[in-house]
Amino acid sequence: MKKKTYVWLASLLLMLVATLTSCEKFALDDSGTNSHDANANVIIHASVAKNNSTGTRSGEEDEEVEGKPLEDYCSRLSIAIFDGEEKVKTLNLKAEDGYDDIGINLDAGKYRMVAIGHNGSGNCTISSPEKVKFYKNKMTDTFFYYGTFNVIDGEDTDNYILLNRAVAQFKVHITDATLPAEAHSIKFYYTGGSSTLDAVTGYGCVQSRQTESFKLQEGKRDYSVYTFPREENKGLKMTINILDADAQSIKEYSKEGVPVKRNNITQTHISIKDHTISDPDQKEDGDSGKGNLGFTVNPDWEGEIVVEFE
Repeated sequence: MKKKTYVWLASLLLMLVATLTSCEKFALDDSGTNSHDANANVIIHASVAKNNSTGTRSGEEDEEVEGKPLEDYCSRLSIAIFDGEEKVKTLNLKAEDGYDDIGINLDAGKYRMVAIGHNGSGNCTISSPEKVKFYKNKMTDTFFYYGTFNVIDGEDTDNYILLNRAVAQFKVHITDATLPAEAHSIKFYYTGGSSTLDAVTGYGCVQSRQTESFKLQEGKRDYSVYTFPREENKGLKMTINILDADAQSIKEYSKEGVPVKRNNITQTHISIKDHTISDPDQKEDGDSGKGNLGFTVNPDWEGEIVVEFE
């Protein structure tokens, strides 16, 4: 009797496994792995635009341009699909796995899409199109898309959408030929920008206190931080500290009202030894253009702004 019972239980388990396997669908989740839907009726194409586009929203230009690999500019890509205010799909991808032909399955209807390309060490969190937060609030070069699309019952949908740069960059160039022996790291503390993005407007949506530190390396003279400019943009209050090995400041530079602009680099030159400012030559604004081919980003900065610290 026990033998028959065991055989019956084993058969039941096999039937259950077979049933679950036949019904399995690949889930779209926040795990950071590729999770393409096996029954995809919506395909999103990924590439990088060579041309410049500075529009607030992406995907509004119809002109097609030759594309370049998105993974050359963004190590991570997050996509969130919303039905009204409800998030119905989330997908996190890594460049090492590729971004081409991303497939998802959706019922017929109208949807909102947010896509974020960045280089953070973890996935971003898209709570709503108006609120995108980043892993440990750390900022990197970041690109965004927000738009709507329709899914028609019985038809496949191809989406070719354009990502634009969302951040402003602040860059310090150290002019010293050799670094002072006591100089160990450089620390940036700044307010006036945001570490949270509203993908609908393309502006930062919270008042953030941002801090970034980098170990100084012999032979490296450029150090950059990022922020999302806020809509009422009044500039940044920026403090730069050169620290010794005990994290004590040996040089400090501070300035209020530092101008920042989305897709622009604000730069300054400093000398640690002399604590003097070299006035770099103003660079010309980059050429602008339009383009739309797949998941594209604008790899070229629009221009530069030069400031001096006293």
